[in-house]
Amino acid sequence: MCAEMSLSPVKWRRRSWRSIISARRENIVFSSVPVSTRVQELENREHAMANDDMKSLKEMLQRLIDMQLTAQAHNGKGDNVEANATEELQATLNELQEVRQNLLSFERRYAALQKKNERLEAELVMMRRELELARNDVFTYRKSSLRRKAWKLSQSFDDSVLCCDGTPDNKVHVKELREEIAMLNKELEKREAVIENERIHHRAQLKDFIAAVKVAERHREEAQAEVNRMVDASRTVASPDEMIWDNLMQRFQRSTKRNALLAWAEAHLTAYPSISVSNFTSDWCDGRAFCALIHHFQPELLDRASLLQREHCPELAIQLASRLRIHIDPTTFTGTKPDFKHVMEVVFQLYKKLDLGEGEA
Repeated sequence: MCAEMSLSPVKWRRRSWRSIISARRENIVFSSVPVSTRVQELENREHAMANDDMKSLKEMLQRLIDMQLTAQAHNGKGDNVEANATEELQATLNELQEVRQNLLSFERRYAALQKKNERLEAELVMMRRELELARNDVFTYRKSSLRRKAWKLSQSFDDSVLCCDGTPDNKVHVKELREEIAMLNKELEKREAVIENERIHHRAQLKDFIAAVKVAERHREEAQAEVNRMVDASRTVASPDEMIWDNLMQRFQRSTKRNALLAWAEAHLTAYPSISVSNFTSDWCDGRAFCALIHHFQPELLDRASLLQREHCPELAIQLASRLRIHIDPTTFTGTKPDFKHVMEVVFQLYKKLDLGEGEA
């Protein structure tokens, strides 16, 4: 111990390193694995570590960009409040205009059906009157026929009564009466034939009137049924798209189509912090919101990293929408405020294709 302490620091350091090296040599165990295999394993390990580092770097870069864009969006949100309010007001006015037009169309159709119903009612009343007149004519004919029969019976007489005295004057008078009766009977037969023809004609008219009344009654019932159907249809959804809109508004508890569709888009873009949508104009002009929606439902169509390339997102959005058979007007991405009606229509088509699965093979 004293000899070791008497050594100089340099010699003590050399002795320490020698002891460490000799101890490590004693513990060395030579591996039987070839050097090339070891080198390949090391290269693979380094490659995997490099990929992991690159992936972590991309995720970190994405988070930083998302944080920066979120901060920018938060700073610029105040500037968009007025624009968003204006857009919402315009969308509400458009929906009210559509409702007003539908109501006007319904009122016109309802007025036309009401006029048709009134006309059919008037025709029905007139036909009923004519039918009543025809019935009265038939009844009058029957009464007159009975009267004629009674008169003929009352005018019939026995020749023995007329020739009771057998005087020549009476015989001549009876002969004249017989001739007059024969002539009157012929005239009566002619008139009865005419009356019979008129009776047949009246019967045919009566049948026609009855058929016409039935047809008019059927038309009136059909017109009334059409009016009732239109009233019921006005209380329900008019088209499949209107039914989809109604379900969407009920799903997100919104009173307008614009706010319901915007709520749907916001709900599916929560995984993309750098993309916020509060309107259908400035928030969609760079194409990233379209791409993010498509990526959310079909991530196999594009890589999320492509959302970082702002300059390529408009073209990418048009291509992806075209694959879904949805047309996006290229002028949507030429300014900062595209037509919100067109953007709403495109997003609505995306909702039907992606969320509802319409048009899938």
